[in-house]
Amino acid sequence: MRQSVGGIYHSFLIGSEVGEKAWDFRELLRRVVAFIHSHFVENVEQTGRFFYLDAEIRPKAEIHSVEQAHHLPDMSSFKEVITLLFLLNVVTLGHILYCPYYLEPLSITGRMYEIWAHGRQQAMGILEHVNSNYAFYMERREVPFQSIVEAFLSQQIRYLVYQVKIEEGRSTFGSSDVITSSNLIRTVAVAYSDSPWLPHSLANHRRLRRPTDSYEWYDRSEYVVSTREKGRVVDGGL
Repeated sequence: MRQSVGGIYHSFLIGSEVGEKAWDFRELLRRVVAFIHSHFVENVEQTGRFFYLDAEIRPKAEIHSVEQAHHLPDMSSFKEVITLLFLLNVVTLGHILYCPYYLEPLSITGRMYEIWAHGRQQAMGILEHVNSNYAFYMERREVPFQSIVEAFLSQQIRYLVYQVKIEEGRSTFGSSDVITSSNLIRTVAVAYSDSPWLPHSLANHRRLRRPTDSYEWYDRSEYVVSTREKGRVVDGGL
């Protein structure tokens, strides 16, 4: 999953995705988010054995046929939570990471805007679910989930802005004079103007202009994930 999301970031930065392939791949990831939303938020029971989102942490004993597998995160693993955020981030960014939005504006339809908005709404629903049902601890102190979400998405946007700024003046972006760091920041600010999750970071243009060289989760601290029951932590944690 991380490689898939990383591929979208790289394709956007080199301006290589235009047309149906650019749309189809993002739509596939949005549908994975819709599936996760149906399980966690809509309480739709899923049958069969599960594949984890992150293949690296999946025990060999739990590798089953694709027909039996569902891509749901193992919420007891912080690494899986970060992989989930990788997926949710690329879906909430929506048109911001879609080259034709900048290069072929006439190709963007009202239906596409509706799909982007719906994907963002479902991603936010999953974030709310995680915030309500899980607690995150580092060194026995609870860390607000919103701060984790905000830090990671802001880092990934900063990475995109920094890379686009580097590419400005080169052939890929310079020839179009459309995808610029300033244009990208404005697009982000408008898209997240009504978001309950990222009001401060995305309003701070200086922070978004601060360079970072990776879209990977940067914090190497050990986090413990615990479940909540009616607001009370019932395992792990303190």
